[in-house]
Amino acid sequence: MKNVLPDILRKSVCFVRTHRPEICTVVSVTGVVVTSVLSVRSGIKAEKILLNACMEDEPKKETAKKLIPVFVPTAIAVATTIGCVLYSDISNRKMQTALTAAYATSVKALQDYKKQVVTVCGEEQAEQIDRNIEKEHYISQLAETDLKSGHSTADEMLFYDSESKRYFWKTMEEVLIAEYELNRLFAGLGIVSLNDWYHILEIDDIDYGDAVGWEAYIGEINYGYKWIDFTHKTVESDDPDIPPYCVISFDFPPHSDYMGDGVN
Repeated sequence: MKNVLPDILRKSVCFVRTHRPEICTVVSVTGVVVTSVLSVRSGIKAEKILLNACMEDEPKKETAKKLIPVFVPTAIAVATTIGCVLYSDISNRKMQTALTAAYATSVKALQDYKKQVVTVCGEEQAEQIDRNIEKEHYISQLAETDLKSGHSTADEMLFYDSESKRYFWKTMEEVLIAEYELNRLFAGLGIVSLNDWYHILEIDDIDYGDAVGWEAYIGEINYGYKWIDFTHKTVESDDPDIPPYCVISFDFPPHSDYMGDGVN
Protein backbone atom coordinates (compact mmCIF):
# COMPACT_ATOMS: atom_id res chain seq x y z
CA MET A 1 0.00 0.00 0.00
CA LYS A 2 2.90 2.35 0.66
CA ASN A 3 4.03 2.22 -2.96
CA VAL A 4 0.59 2.88 -4.50
CA LEU A 5 0.65 6.68 -4.24
CA PRO A 6 4.19 7.17 -5.64
CA ASP A 7 3.32 4.80 -8.50
CA ILE A 8 0.19 6.81 -9.32
CA LEU A 9 2.16 10.06 -9.19
CA ARG A 10 4.86 8.62 -11.46
CA LYS A 11 2.28 7.47 -14.01
CA SER A 12 0.52 10.84 -13.82
CA VAL A 13 3.77 12.72 -14.46
CA CYS A 14 4.59 10.42 -17.40
CA PHE A 15 1.11 10.94 -18.82
CA VAL A 16 1.37 14.74 -18.55
CA ARG A 17 4.84 14.76 -20.15
CA THR A 18 3.69 12.55 -23.01
CA HIS A 19 0.43 14.36 -23.71
CA ARG A 20 1.28 17.93 -22.71
CA PRO A 21 0.57 19.45 -26.17
CA GLU A 22 -2.90 17.86 -26.18
CA ILE A 23 -3.52 18.91 -22.57
CA CYS A 24 -2.49 22.50 -23.32
CA THR A 25 -4.78 22.56 -26.35
CA VAL A 26 -7.76 21.34 -24.32
CA VAL A 27 -7.02 23.82 -21.53
CA SER A 28 -6.65 26.64 -24.08
CA VAL A 29 -10.00 25.87 -25.71
CA THR A 30 -11.64 25.58 -22.30
CA GLY A 31 -9.97 28.83 -21.27
CA VAL A 32 -11.46 30.69 -24.23
CA VAL A 33 -14.96 29.51 -23.27
CA VAL A 34 -14.46 30.28 -19.58
CA THR A 35 -12.99 33.70 -20.39
CA SER A 36 -16.03 34.54 -22.53
CA VAL A 37 -18.46 33.54 -19.76
CA LEU A 38 -16.50 35.37 -17.06
CA SER A 39 -16.23 38.48 -19.25
CA VAL A 40 -20.00 38.65 -19.63
CA ARG A 41 -20.57 38.15 -15.91
CA SER A 42 -17.88 40.67 -15.01
CA GLY A 43 -19.37 43.20 -17.40
CA ILE A 44 -22.82 42.85 -15.83
CA LYS A 45 -21.43 43.23 -12.31
CA ALA A 46 -19.25 46.18 -13.32
CA GLU A 47 -22.21 47.91 -14.94
CA LYS A 48 -24.20 47.63 -11.70
CA ILE A 49 -21.28 48.96 -9.64
CA LEU A 50 -20.82 51.95 -11.99
CA LEU A 51 -24.54 52.75 -11.96
CA ASN A 52 -24.62 52.70 -8.15
CA ALA A 53 -21.45 54.81 -8.03
CA CYS A 54 -23.02 57.42 -10.31
CA MET A 55 -26.26 57.50 -8.32
CA GLU A 56 -24.49 57.82 -4.97
CA ASP A 57 -21.75 60.11 -6.31
CA GLU A 58 -19.15 57.69 -4.99
CA PRO A 59 -15.43 58.63 -5.13
CA LYS A 60 -13.52 57.12 -8.03
CA LYS A 61 -11.04 55.35 -5.76
CA GLU A 62 -13.83 53.53 -3.95
CA THR A 63 -15.40 52.53 -7.26
CA ALA A 64 -12.06 51.23 -8.54
CA LYS A 65 -11.62 49.12 -5.38
CA LYS A 66 -14.99 47.50 -6.04
CA LEU A 67 -14.27 46.92 -9.75
CA ILE A 68 -10.88 45.25 -9.37
CA PRO A 69 -12.15 42.05 -7.63
CA VAL A 70 -14.85 41.74 -10.29
CA PHE A 71 -12.30 41.44 -13.13
CA VAL A 72 -9.70 39.31 -11.28
CA PRO A 73 -11.25 35.92 -12.29
CA THR A 74 -11.42 37.06 -15.92
CA ALA A 75 -7.80 38.23 -15.83
CA ILE A 76 -6.70 34.89 -14.35
CA ALA A 77 -8.59 33.00 -17.08
CA VAL A 78 -7.02 35.16 -19.79
CA ALA A 79 -3.51 34.72 -18.36
CA THR A 80 -3.96 30.95 -18.04
CA THR A 81 -5.24 30.66 -21.60
CA ILE A 82 -2.39 32.74 -23.02
CA GLY A 83 0.14 30.74 -20.97
CA CYS A 84 -1.21 27.43 -22.28
CA VAL A 85 -1.16 28.66 -25.88
CA LEU A 86 2.45 29.85 -25.54
CA TYR A 87 3.55 26.67 -23.76
CA SER A 88 1.85 24.52 -26.40
CA ASP A 89 3.67 26.43 -29.14
CA ILE A 90 7.02 26.04 -27.36
CA SER A 91 6.41 22.30 -26.84
CA ASN A 92 5.48 21.82 -30.50
CA ARG A 93 8.59 23.69 -31.62
CA LYS A 94 10.80 21.57 -29.35
CA MET A 95 9.16 18.42 -30.69
CA GLN A 96 9.64 19.57 -34.28
CA THR A 97 13.27 20.42 -33.58
CA ALA A 98 13.82 16.98 -32.07
CA LEU A 99 12.16 15.28 -35.06
CA THR A 100 14.18 17.23 -37.62
CA ALA A 101 17.37 16.53 -35.67
CA ALA A 102 16.50 12.83 -35.67
CA TYR A 103 15.83 13.05 -39.41
CA ALA A 104 19.21 14.69 -40.03
CA THR A 105 20.95 12.02 -37.95
CA SER A 106 19.13 9.25 -39.83
CA VAL A 107 20.04 10.73 -43.22
CA LYS A 108 23.70 11.03 -42.20
CA ALA A 109 23.73 7.45 -40.91
CA LEU A 110 22.09 6.21 -44.13
CA GLN A 111 24.63 8.04 -46.31
CA ASP A 112 27.52 6.61 -44.28
CA TYR A 113 25.98 3.14 -44.52
CA LYS A 114 25.60 3.40 -48.31
CA LYS A 115 29.23 4.46 -48.67
CA GLN A 116 30.34 1.45 -46.62
CA VAL A 117 28.14 -0.88 -48.70
CA VAL A 118 29.79 0.40 -51.89
CA THR A 119 33.25 0.04 -50.33
CA VAL A 120 32.70 -3.50 -49.06
CA CYS A 121 30.41 -4.96 -51.74
CA GLY A 122 31.28 -2.85 -54.79
CA GLU A 123 29.05 -0.59 -56.87
CA GLU A 124 27.35 -3.42 -58.75
CA GLN A 125 26.27 -5.22 -55.58
CA ALA A 126 25.21 -1.92 -53.98
CA GLU A 127 22.99 -1.14 -56.96
CA GLN A 128 21.45 -4.61 -56.77
CA ILE A 129 20.63 -3.99 -53.10
CA ASP A 130 18.91 -0.73 -54.09
CA ARG A 131 16.93 -2.57 -56.80
CA ASN A 132 15.80 -5.20 -54.29
CA ILE A 133 14.62 -2.49 -51.89
CA GLU A 134 12.78 -0.67 -54.69
CA LYS A 135 11.12 -3.97 -55.66
CA GLU A 136 9.86 -4.42 -52.09
CA HIS A 137 8.48 -0.87 -52.09
CA TYR A 138 6.72 -1.53 -55.40
CA ILE A 139 5.08 -4.70 -54.08
CA SER A 140 4.10 -2.93 -50.84
CA GLN A 141 2.61 0.08 -52.64
CA LEU A 142 0.82 -2.16 -55.12
CA ALA A 143 -0.79 -4.00 -52.20
CA GLU A 144 -1.92 -0.75 -50.53
CA THR A 145 -3.18 1.10 -53.63
CA ASP A 146 -4.16 0.32 -57.19
CA LEU A 147 -0.83 1.59 -58.55
CA LYS A 148 -1.50 0.40 -62.07
CA SER A 149 -4.68 2.48 -62.31
CA GLY A 150 -2.51 5.63 -62.43
CA HIS A 151 -1.25 4.63 -65.86
CA SER A 152 -3.70 6.37 -68.21
CA THR A 153 -1.77 7.31 -71.38
CA ALA A 154 0.87 5.67 -73.53
CA ASP A 155 3.34 8.51 -72.86
CA GLU A 156 3.30 7.96 -69.12
CA MET A 157 5.99 5.95 -67.41
CA LEU A 158 6.56 4.70 -63.91
CA PHE A 159 8.75 6.87 -61.64
CA TYR A 160 10.25 6.08 -58.26
CA ASP A 161 10.94 8.94 -55.85
CA SER A 162 13.99 7.91 -53.82
CA GLU A 163 13.23 10.38 -51.02
CA SER A 164 9.67 9.32 -50.18
CA LYS A 165 10.11 5.74 -51.51
CA ARG A 166 6.99 6.05 -53.70
CA TYR A 167 6.04 5.14 -57.24
CA PHE A 168 3.86 7.28 -59.47
CA TRP A 169 2.91 7.59 -63.13
CA LYS A 170 3.88 10.74 -65.06
CA THR A 171 5.23 11.64 -68.45
CA MET A 172 8.89 12.58 -68.62
CA GLU A 173 7.82 16.02 -69.83
CA GLU A 174 5.65 16.54 -66.73
CA VAL A 175 8.54 15.56 -64.44
CA LEU A 176 11.03 17.83 -66.21
CA ILE A 177 8.57 20.76 -66.09
CA ALA A 178 8.01 20.14 -62.36
CA GLU A 179 11.78 20.15 -61.76
CA TYR A 180 12.08 23.40 -63.68
CA GLU A 181 9.20 24.97 -61.71
CA LEU A 182 10.77 23.93 -58.39
CA ASN A 183 14.10 25.52 -59.36
CA ARG A 184 12.32 28.63 -60.64
CA LEU A 185 10.59 28.91 -57.25
CA PHE A 186 13.91 28.26 -55.52
CA ALA A 187 15.63 31.00 -57.55
CA GLY A 188 12.86 33.49 -56.81
CA LEU A 189 12.35 32.82 -53.10
CA GLY A 190 15.69 31.30 -52.13
CA ILE A 191 13.89 28.56 -50.19
CA VAL A 192 11.63 25.58 -50.93
CA SER A 193 10.50 22.54 -48.95
CA LEU A 194 10.34 18.92 -49.99
CA ASN A 195 6.55 19.16 -49.98
CA ASP A 196 6.81 22.04 -52.46
CA TRP A 197 8.35 19.52 -54.86
CA TYR A 198 5.51 17.05 -54.34
CA HIS A 199 2.93 19.83 -54.59
CA ILE A 200 4.31 20.92 -57.98
CA LEU A 201 4.55 17.29 -59.07
CA GLU A 202 0.88 16.89 -58.03
CA ILE A 203 1.36 13.90 -55.74
CA ASP A 204 0.55 13.62 -52.02
CA ASP A 205 2.64 15.46 -49.43
CA ILE A 206 4.53 13.53 -46.76
CA ASP A 207 4.51 14.10 -43.00
CA TYR A 208 8.02 15.54 -42.66
CA GLY A 209 8.01 17.29 -46.04
CA ASP A 210 7.59 20.78 -44.56
CA ALA A 211 10.39 20.24 -42.03
CA VAL A 212 13.11 19.63 -44.63
CA GLY A 213 14.05 21.44 -47.82
CA TRP A 214 16.60 23.60 -49.61
CA GLU A 215 17.77 27.13 -48.78
CA ALA A 216 20.04 29.12 -51.10
CA TYR A 217 22.46 30.57 -48.52
CA ILE A 218 22.72 27.46 -46.33
CA GLY A 219 22.97 25.28 -49.43
CA GLU A 220 25.85 27.23 -50.94
CA ILE A 221 27.76 27.67 -47.67
CA ASN A 222 27.27 24.24 -46.07
CA TYR A 223 26.51 21.90 -48.95
CA GLY A 224 27.93 23.52 -52.09
CA TYR A 225 24.81 23.75 -54.26
CA LYS A 226 23.23 26.79 -55.92
CA TRP A 227 20.29 25.01 -57.49
CA ILE A 228 18.49 21.70 -57.01
CA ASP A 229 19.92 18.98 -59.23
CA PHE A 230 17.92 15.87 -60.11
CA THR A 231 19.30 12.53 -61.25
CA HIS A 232 17.25 10.18 -63.45
CA LYS A 233 18.15 6.53 -63.81
CA THR A 234 16.03 4.11 -65.82
CA VAL A 235 15.85 0.61 -64.38
CA GLU A 236 14.85 -2.50 -66.31
CA SER A 237 13.42 -4.79 -63.66
CA ASP A 238 14.26 -8.48 -63.74
CA ASP A 239 10.74 -9.17 -62.46
CA PRO A 240 8.23 -9.48 -65.35
CA ASP A 241 5.44 -8.13 -63.11
CA ILE A 242 7.32 -4.86 -62.51
CA PRO A 243 7.51 -2.51 -65.51
CA PRO A 244 10.64 -0.44 -66.27
CA TYR A 245 10.81 2.62 -64.04
CA CYS A 246 12.86 5.77 -63.64
CA VAL A 247 14.49 6.50 -60.28
CA ILE A 248 14.46 10.20 -59.35
CA SER A 249 17.07 11.20 -56.78
CA PHE A 250 18.61 14.45 -55.56
CA ASP A 251 22.32 15.19 -55.86
CA PHE A 252 21.84 17.27 -52.70
CA PRO A 253 19.07 15.71 -50.56
CA PRO A 254 16.73 18.03 -48.62
CA HIS A 255 18.09 18.95 -45.20
CA SER A 256 16.57 19.95 -41.88
CA ASP A 257 18.66 23.08 -41.26
CA TYR A 258 16.91 25.12 -43.96
CA MET A 259 15.15 28.20 -42.52
CA GLY A 260 11.50 27.79 -43.40
CA ASP A 261 8.33 25.71 -43.69
CA GLY A 262 7.86 25.76 -47.46
CA VAL A 263 5.56 27.94 -49.49
CA ASN A 264 2.65 25.70 -50.50
